[in-house]
Amino acid sequence: MANQGETKTERIERLIREVLEIIPSYTPARGSFSSVPQMGYRARNPVEWQREFLEVLDSGLLHRLKPDTNDIATLTALVNVWTASPGRQPTYKHPDGSRRLIPTLMLSTIVGYGLLEMIVRRLLGTARNDGRVTPYRKTPSVEQLLSRFEDECPIPDLARDLALLNQRMAYHEKGQTRNLYWRLRQGRNALMHGHVLRTVEPEGLLLAPLIGLVVLHIQRDQLQSRQ
Repeated sequence: MANQGETKTERIERLIREVLEIIPSYTPARGSFSSVPQMGYRARNPVEWQREFLEVLDSGLLHRLKPDTNDIATLTALVNVWTASPGRQPTYKHPDGSRRLIPTLMLSTIVGYGLLEMIVRRLLGTARNDGRVTPYRKTPSVEQLLSRFEDECPIPDLARDLALLNQRMAYHEKGQTRNLYWRLRQGRNALMHGHVLRTVEPEGLLLAPLIGLVVLHIQRDQLQSRQ
């Protein structure tokens, strides 16, 4: 929850600092997830962070994402709601009358990969004279897209934080360096080739706070531009 006397900008900045500790601690590069202090986890509880993030998520501060502002805000909220309450899966009514679980973790992974790339490409878009946005040109992989994003991102602090996360989540395996961008490429490729079809697919637990980080930077940038 917000601290007393905290402005909206200060609250967003605190949430950014917190999630920069959560992501590499809660979602280590090799893929295991843990928020248990006994296992060495010391960052803020990720579920608590996500719930506070939802309180400050504001489509009115996402002008950089026009014309998809409302859609992106809605999907960002959904991905965070789905992953913040994995033990409370909603149900739907099957035609046979039975109630069945909605696989929210799988949905958060599928939507999360598409949403992250959509936001990145939207930020790298170029405004035309009529105010519409031309999508950023295609690149071969998410890994290359994010690497280029570091150089061309219109929000330098966001580019710096992504580069920092990529560095902090690096490790060596089979003679090669693995990092956050590599992991995202692997996950997206699995999705595109039909491998993300399990009812329990945990990658949304990484994608939700990562998308939250990007969105918070966009909101802070707009607040600062008003000052």
